[in-house]
Amino acid sequence: MPRESSLEVFHPLHRGYCNPLDTGLSLDPSLPSVLPEVPAMSETLILPPPSAVGESDTNGPPLFLLPARESVERLLVLARMHLGMEVAIVSEFTGEEQVLRHLEGDPEAFGLQIGAGARLSDTYCWRVANGHLPLVIPDARADIRVRDLEVTWEADIGSYIGAPIRFSDGRLYGSVCCLSHSANPALRDRDAGFMTMLAALIGQELEAEWAAHQKRLETFGRIREVLERGGLGVAFWPIFDLDSLAIVGYETLPRFEEGGSADRWFADADEIGLGADLERAAIQVSLAHLDDLPRGAYHWVSLSARAMGSPTIRDMLAEASGDRTIVGLAPTGRDGEPGLVEATHDLRARGLRIAFDHVGGEPTALSDFYRLQPEVLRLDAGTVRGIDADPPQREVVSFLVRLGSEVGAVIVAEGIETRETLNLLRDLGVAYGQGYALAPPLSLDELAHERP
Repeated sequence: MPRESSLEVFHPLHRGYCNPLDTGLSLDPSLPSVLPEVPAMSETLILPPPSAVGESDTNGPPLFLLPARESVERLLVLARMHLGMEVAIVSEFTGEEQVLRHLEGDPEAFGLQIGAGARLSDTYCWRVANGHLPLVIPDARADIRVRDLEVTWEADIGSYIGAPIRFSDGRLYGSVCCLSHSANPALRDRDAGFMTMLAALIGQELEAEWAAHQKRLETFGRIREVLERGGLGVAFWPIFDLDSLAIVGYETLPRFEEGGSADRWFADADEIGLGADLERAAIQVSLAHLDDLPRGAYHWVSLSARAMGSPTIRDMLAEASGDRTIVGLAPTGRDGEPGLVEATHDLRARGLRIAFDHVGGEPTALSDFYRLQPEVLRLDAGTVRGIDADPPQREVVSFLVRLGSEVGAVIVAEGIETRETLNLLRDLGVAYGQGYALAPPLSLDELAHERP
C-alpha cells in the first residue's frame, strides 16, 4: 500500500453475508445499542508453551503474591505498641503445623523466623483457637495451664495475648498474638476485645489477598491452557473502500473459545506476566490464516508497542507477505518508548506497512504520528461514532484527513454504524472504513464464501 496510491480493491461475492449498503437494501440509520455478537471462530491453532517461544515477559508482577504484608505489619506494630509487648506474630495453621507468616518487633530474641513451623498441638495459639486457653495470659510461668509446656521455656515466654483469625465464611486461618519475655500484669480481659478486633481486621486483609491469589492461579491456568493446548482463534473484520463498497482487506481479531472479550484476556495475561506470550500466540494464529484471505486482500494485524519491540514477533511478521500485511500500532503517548522507532524501521525494511491506530486528535497520538510516519492512519471508533451530530468532532476528523493527505497516509475509519456516518465520512474525504453498517466480523467459514 504505497503512499502515492490508494488501496487496491477487489469485489466480494457476498455469499457469506448481505451488505445492505452494497445491495440497495434499506438500512436503519439508528442501529440498536446492542450490536450483533461476533461470529464464533471455526478453527483454532494449538501453540507451544510460552517457555518454548523464548521471550517470556519478566517485567510483570509475580504470579504468587505474598499476603498483604504492609497492611498486616502496620496492624502488628499497632498491637505491640498498644499492649506494650515485645513481638507480634501472625501465623497460619496448615495441616498439623503452625507456620509463622508475619513477625514484627524482636522475633530473634524468641528464636522466631518467618516460615518456621511448629506442631499445632504444642502451641498456645492452637489451644486458644480451640477454647483450651484464654486469649490473655499475663504470667505464663505462673499459669498452671502453660508453665510446663516446652514452648514456654524454649521461647522464654513471660506473657501472651492472642486471638484466632477467621475468614468471613468461618474458616480458621490461624492466629495473631503478642509475646513478651517478662510477665505483663497490665494485660486484662478487656485487652482480649482489642485483640479480637485486630484479628478480624487482619482476617479481612488476608482473605482479600487469598482471594486475589486464587484468582491469579485460576487466570494463570486458564491462559496457560490456551497457550499450550489451543483455544485461540480469529475473526476477520472487512475493511471497505467507502466509494465502491468493495472490500480491500481484513483485520484479524483474536477470539477465545471460552468466550469473553479479547481486551479482558490480554489484561488478565498482563497481570500475571503472560501478556507477551499471549500476544505472541495471537499474532501467530493471525499470520497462520493469511492464505485464507481472498487474493489481493490486505491483512491487518494489530500490535502493542511491546510486541513491536520483540525480535521474535518481527521475525514472525517478516515471514508473512510484506506487500499484503499492514501492522497496526496504537499510540503510546510516551516519547521514550524504547526501540519503537527502530522497530518500525525494521518492519518497513522487511517490506511491511505501518498503520497508526486508534487516532482521535490527542496531542500525544499526533506526536507519535510524526515520529513514526505511518503509511495508514486509522480513526478511533469513538471519534467516528455520532460524528453526524457532533460538529466539533467533524472538525477533528477533517483535520486528520488533511494531515494524512499532507504526509501521504491513507485514512481508514472504524466504528461506522449508520448510513449518515458513512456518507459524512465520504464527504470529509475518508477513503476506507469498517463497521457494523458495512459488515460484521466474519468467522473462517464465512470468510471462505467471500473468496473469488
